[in-house]
Amino acid sequence: MEFESASVMEPTDFPIGKMIRILMNEARMTEADLCRGVNLPQTTINRLLSCQTNDPRISTVVAIAKFFDVTIEQLLGSEPILSLQMSKMVKGSILPILAWEQIASRLSQDGNMSENVYVQWIKTEKTLNPGSFATYNPTSTDDFFGGHGLLLISPYADSEVTDGQIVLVDLNENNFGLRQAFKEGNDVFLKRLFSPFEINPLSEVQMIKGYVVEMRKYLDLPKHVS
Repeated sequence: MEFESASVMEPTDFPIGKMIRILMNEARMTEADLCRGVNLPQTTINRLLSCQTNDPRISTVVAIAKFFDVTIEQLLGSEPILSLQMSKMVKGSILPILAWEQIASRLSQDGNMSENVYVQWIKTEKTLNPGSFATYNPTSTDDFFGGHGLLLISPYADSEVTDGQIVLVDLNENNFGLRQAFKEGNDVFLKRLFSPFEINPLSEVQMIKGYVVEMRKYLDLPKHVS
């Protein structure tokens, strides 16, 4: 039986800036998207893309290669890139990592916080709703999640609650908490993720503002997380 071989982007003698531009185009990214994703100054990225810098720092090359999930050799054009890798780059979202106190501003009606306030960003292959973000789970929920890590949260957008879903709830005037949602007919109940594990109906003063799409565990977390 014969199998069709995967197509590849063959090795090239492109300058690194042109290769990065090709990867950005495949991922449908802007220069600003890449700056946020790799947490590098726009001047650094701009100099690379405009081929003003053909001998960048190794830390810059490593960050960009890791972001695009390619090897340094592939980024430099000395090794081919499989079409499967390229197709992965087309999908996904780049999310800001928010401190808990920034959530209210992110989910506000205008949702237009200055991007300069976001220091860290994370890339996911999932295509999430506009306004999605990541935040570290409060330590009070460590037992529920089996540890401490980063939660990827998508705005709720008035979609139907799924039974057992972990949701971000505005409990009262931008006082946010995580709850597990349960449905009984048309009624929605919310369960606390830590003791006391109370289950209460969703009240009129509460609003489901988002839902947890994914949790990523990390060993080294910021000390300010509480």
